[in-house]
Amino acid sequence: MRDKLNQPLTVEGKSSNKKKLTRGKSFGYQVLGFGAGGTPFCALVATGGTITETGNFRIHTFTGPGTFTVCSASGEADNNKVDYLVIAGGGGAGSGAFGEGGGGGGAGGYRESPGTANGCYTVSPRGASPAAAIVVSAQGYPIVVGNGGAGSEQTPPGPGGPGGCGNASSGLGISSALGAGGGGQGGCGSGPGPRPGKAGASGGGGSCGNSGGSGGGAGNTPPTNPAQGTGGGSGLGNPGKYGAGGGGGAVAAGANGAPGQTQEMVELVERLQLMEHQLEEVAAAVEALVAQVLVLEQLLKVVERLHHWVHT
Repeated sequence: MRDKLNQPLTVEGKSSNKKKLTRGKSFGYQVLGFGAGGTPFCALVATGGTITETGNFRIHTFTGPGTFTVCSASGEADNNKVDYLVIAGGGGAGSGAFGEGGGGGGAGGYRESPGTANGCYTVSPRGASPAAAIVVSAQGYPIVVGNGGAGSEQTPPGPGGPGGCGNASSGLGISSALGAGGGGQGGCGSGPGPRPGKAGASGGGGSCGNSGGSGGGAGNTPPTNPAQGTGGGSGLGNPGKYGAGGGGGAVAAGANGAPGQTQEMVELVERLQLMEHQLEEVAAAVEALVAQVLVLEQLLKVVERLHHWVHT
């Protein structure tokens, strides 16, 4: 089931054609000895998304908006249970001015059922009780798959900015945004001072700068049980030595910022950049001078020819 866990939103149910094979094959009926036909077996039949099968089970994967449509429900209640995995869009990273860092974006909300209803496969620690499989009926279930938030781009010499928040994903009554929050935005390392990461399903990382560092955003906001994410890491801000915090993940919290460049290194990089710019100007001047010399050589040749013509 590893491939299933890598999908943004999946729904699992029992496969009708596989189930028929396990009940005996006689035009959809169970055959009981030499007597009359038994009760017809009616499996759950559903459409929607990209459908794949593994063993006796069917997986519906949605990478965009759609509808999980239950065409017909089973006469057996246990066959109407479906497991789910719902993941929201992650947050974008923040940006900072030169020498300052924007925090990382938090992961989107991660909601998952235990998986015991459809073949006991391995799930993450988030797929634990009280999360449970959903009992479905013959109807359509709208599916929403949220996009990730945009990262912030700093244009020199302007200030940086915060990253955008992720968007909601939902299905079967399970939400992973604003009921489960998209990923928190990364804080930006400029302006009035380092700004904190935003709270969300997983919090955004705090930013950093010469004036100090900021805290990471809280995770599992709004709260769910099991938790749908973790908090972002804090930014480290000491004069001349700083680092931004990482965004929180589904299970692991964002790392705190670590010491980065010293002020001396920053100044050295600035001087090297200035020298590079000056060398480019010198190279352009030399190129122009060479072009002028070539023109003078051509003029001298013309003068020599005229002189030779006059004296002959």
